[in-house]
Amino acid sequence: MADARPADEGPIDLYQALQHSMQRAFFGMLLAVCLLGAVAMPLLATQLDLPIRLAMLVSYGAVAATAWRALRLPAGRSAGALPPLVLIGMAVVAMVAVSSGWGLQTP
Repeated sequence: MADARPADEGPIDLYQALQHSMQRAFFGMLLAVCLLGAVAMPLLATQLDLPIRLAMLVSYGAVAATAWRALRLPAGRSAGALPPLVLIGMAVVAMVAVSSGWGLQTP
């Protein structure tokens, strides 16, 4: 019963609780994917120069660190971290696609 809510708190807003839970799941998934990308992309993209592979490592690592920080934010502040993380994630994926040539090979 240590998880029980103190009696002086008001009712729980289920919408906000669900929203915070979904944001935490998103940040956790983003953290896992970026850690995997930080390790796998530089190792698998051996045809690229070392500076580009290091840039991929740093980019994915920075997004993973930011997702870790957002994962630990309280419910009121985590909603504000979502749009910048999505935009930064899209920019990193676009940078990797263009630098690796993968994004230029599609029709």
